[in-house]
Amino acid sequence: MGNIYDGAFRTILNDCRQMIIPVINEIFKEDYTGNEIIEFHPNEHFIDQQDAADKERITDTNFIIYGKKKKKYHLECESSLPDGRMTIRLFEYDAQIALDEGEVINETLTVTFPNTAVLYLRNYKKTPDKMRYVIKTPGGTAEYDVPVMKVQEYSLDDIFSKGFRHKPLTPLAVSVCRATPSPTMKSSAPAAPSIPGSSQGTGC
Repeated sequence: MGNIYDGAFRTILNDCRQMIIPVINEIFKEDYTGNEIIEFHPNEHFIDQQDAADKERITDTNFIIYGKKKKKYHLECESSLPDGRMTIRLFEYDAQIALDEGEVINETLTVTFPNTAVLYLRNYKKTPDKMRYVIKTPGGTAEYDVPVMKVQEYSLDDIFSKGFRHKPLTPLAVSVCRATPSPTMKSSAPAAPSIPGSSQGTGC
């Protein structure tokens, strides 16, 4: 089931790139206007494994936004129960994205990790408010949070009243609500409203 949502998320963003801007603004507290250039990168990455064939990993979306500063982003759409493995996979993705675009000058490797976030389509008691990386190296410890956006904390009323502010989430949120009613979903609407253009991919 998770693969269905992953594929839908990738398709929506591939067809309507600018629709990701409001989500990035919401998660990372950015102030993008929607006029920025967005450059999507390949989703397929191969993880090097010792004594084993390379493992292919497919990220949900990996892109750069050219605003006042050039920033790299990596978003994953998740619907399964949190079990710790997602954090490991997420770090694998981030490390491979950083390596794929790394630069070596005078035997000095420079890698840039993306701004990463997870969109949880369903809420569980174990769904975290954030994830965290703690990377211990001989030169010191680097640590930072990975924000989590809980889609079911945005009621359908909120989504529609904001003028489709979270367009990439709307069809996913509606499908999740119809398939799995949750006590954490804060919608007062008796039924999910129809989405103009959602089946045709128009209005982008």
